[in-house]
Amino acid sequence: MKNTSRKFRKAFSLIEIIIAMALFLTVVLLISDVFLGVSRTEEKTLVSTKVANDLSHSLTQLEDLVRNKTINYEKYGGSVALAQNELNLLDENGKNIVVKVAAGYPNAENTVLYVDYSDIDAENSYALTPNDIKITKLTFFISPEKDPYKLDPVTQLFGADEQPRITVAISAISTAGVESARKQIDMQTTISLRQYGR
Repeated sequence: MKNTSRKFRKAFSLIEIIIAMALFLTVVLLISDVFLGVSRTEEKTLVSTKVANDLSHSLTQLEDLVRNKTINYEKYGGSVALAQNELNLLDENGKNIVVKVAAGYPNAENTVLYVDYSDIDAENSYALTPNDIKITKLTFFISPEKDPYKLDPVTQLFGADEQPRITVAISAISTAGVESARKQIDMQTTISLRQYGR
């Protein structure tokens, strides 16, 4: 008698092919899930890095602007509260400069860090941050509270005996890219004013 089972063993059975395909698809799905996760993480990192770099650059520009100016204590009523949402400065000619959050261009929903020269020449006003960044929080902490350059006529003492400094706390989020990749970035810097002459 001949053994016929050998003829059928030369090929794979249907069940073996289905199991092999299922294993192959499972491996492909796992690899694609890992790849998509890495891609999403990379996109979030790139967006966050761009916002952090743009904010850092803007704060450096702000430092350069503020260092050679004086704080306009008169705009704060002679004494500065602990936290302010606008920074009022005086240029070398005694004109007011305001640093604040303003609506961005072309998208008015975006808010940018804005330098307002409207007392001097409105055409020279400009944004310190790019339009694809939305400023969510801007706070200035000004020290000392009283004007160190103003002499009290009664006591014959100056308002304070320390060099003026400004601490800037800023938060921003990107408006570019996929919304799920956006993350708020917080930064802070302290600027000592170089103008301290009595």
